[in-house]
Amino acid sequence: MKGRALMAAPSADAIARELSGGTDATWRDFAARMKRETEAVEPKESDDVLVNGKFLGHAIDGGVSLLVRRRLRKAELSLSREQWDAIAPKILTIGGIRPKRGSPDVPDRGHGWGDSFDINADRCPYLIGEGPEAELDAELRPVYNRIAELILGRKSVIPRLRERQTTQPEAVRALWHELEAESDAFKRYFSLLNNRNNMPTVVNWVRANSPQASLPPEGLSYEELLKQYLILAQQPKLIDLKTGNERKLAPKPTKQGDRPFAHSDPRDGFLDALPEELVVALVKAGLDWGACAMGSQSGDLMHFQYVGPGSNKVKILEITRRLAQQEPVPDRPLNEPTEALAQILETGQAALGSNLAALAGSAPGVAEALDTLAALLTAVKAAGQADDALVDRALAGVRAVRPA
Repeated sequence: MKGRALMAAPSADAIARELSGGTDATWRDFAARMKRETEAVEPKESDDVLVNGKFLGHAIDGGVSLLVRRRLRKAELSLSREQWDAIAPKILTIGGIRPKRGSPDVPDRGHGWGDSFDINADRCPYLIGEGPEAELDAELRPVYNRIAELILGRKSVIPRLRERQTTQPEAVRALWHELEAESDAFKRYFSLLNNRNNMPTVVNWVRANSPQASLPPEGLSYEELLKQYLILAQQPKLIDLKTGNERKLAPKPTKQGDRPFAHSDPRDGFLDALPEELVVALVKAGLDWGACAMGSQSGDLMHFQYVGPGSNKVKILEITRRLAQQEPVPDRPLNEPTEALAQILETGQAALGSNLAALAGSAPGVAEALDTLAALLTAVKAAGQADDALVDRALAGVRAVRPA
């Protein structure tokens, strides 16, 4: 019988060909073209094109799509000269399209098609919600909450980012301020790693500035603090303030992925490299912030994306559906006779049991005929002319009745 069914997801090369109208033969061709187009030199400033492919004077490694470039230009134009001068020096890196780590021909899951980019990836951590790291998230939630309760007197907003979904600029601004308070709390709290003698200063500050903080009467526990630090940091270390020497600590192992502070340190907080006006300008320009607009995977501070109408993500979903609808289930012209043969053999075996094999063995040439039938069924399976499961049923029936 003929029919239609969903096929496996098309390959990245097939998607690249569809997106480019056949111009790009492979995903690598697509990525190279995006990079060239992003870096193209514009003769003059434009209202909708980045000048020389740079955002606030910084190149975009790997490039991004035209729709993203236009939104970046819109964000630039919304900033005052003073804001531009304050923000630009804080941007060290902008990362766009890239391959999957270790697989140069395969697009990265979140950065393969030009819809997204990361700002200061090494300094802006993915705090929570990163893909399949559910067990790690379960470790992180109580740490974030504990630090916020000790220093700020409230629960952390970080474990609830998946519930704070928003693309509204003022709601994003309010969230940024909540995160800033926690980032500053990290600096104050983890400063004790370097100087245990600074405990009274930190305790006094907390009691003066956060009257609701749940600070124990005896103050803060260095042992608890160190344990929390090891849960957060991928490259933990202690620093001797007198000599400046660093002592590396053994990282706490994880089953999947990295700990959130993979390239930075909790002692430095997590928001200094992502100024408020930069985040708000990008959101006003139509980009989503990964901290609060990625559903259950929200928590990615460095990440910005455009996945609305006309984006490559939307186009890829359409391409996948269209290719799936065009893919017919392969013809199996011998399904019906193969199933009928299997049913005959199964019915006879059920009715006569071992007597069927004895009956077949009493007739000359039956064994040879059954061997020929088995060979034919094997050829049918190899040629794909009947479903494997049906052929296997028939072969099992042949073996059951063939005389020894």
